Order: sequence, then C-alpha cells, then structure tokens
Amino acid sequence: MLGAKKYNEKKGNKNASLVYGCVTTGDDWIFMRLTDKIEIDTEKYYLGNLPQLLGAFQHILDGFIAIDHD
Repeated sequence: MLGAKKYNEKKGNKNASLVYGCVTTGDDWIFMRLTDKIEIDTEKYYLGNLPQLLGAFQHILDGFIAIDHD
C-alpha cells in the first residue's frame, strides 16, 4: 500500500493520498485504508456472506466516485 501511494504521488495522481488494501485467504477478508496512517477494519468479511463482502467493495468504489466528482 505504501508503495502504491508513493507511485501514485510520483505520477501526480490526485487520489494518491488514499489507498485501500486487503488481506485474504480467499475465504476470509480484512480491509484496510492508508491515509496519513494505516486504518484496519476490525470486522472480518467472509466469502460465505457474499452480500456483505461485495458491500465492502462497493463502499470503497463509492468513495472513489465521490472523490472524482469533487
């Protein structure tokens, strides 16, 4: 995530200050966000609960859509 942030900053990407990431086993998912610090979502998301997992992805996408319209 830090590497992606540095790369985006170097390329002049206006969204460089915000990077999302996840750790997964394929069945279990944990999401995190890098701004000035790393923030870890303490909730685990499971492939068995696909609507909740896809909702987490949708939340990330909605955030980027909002940034692009500012």
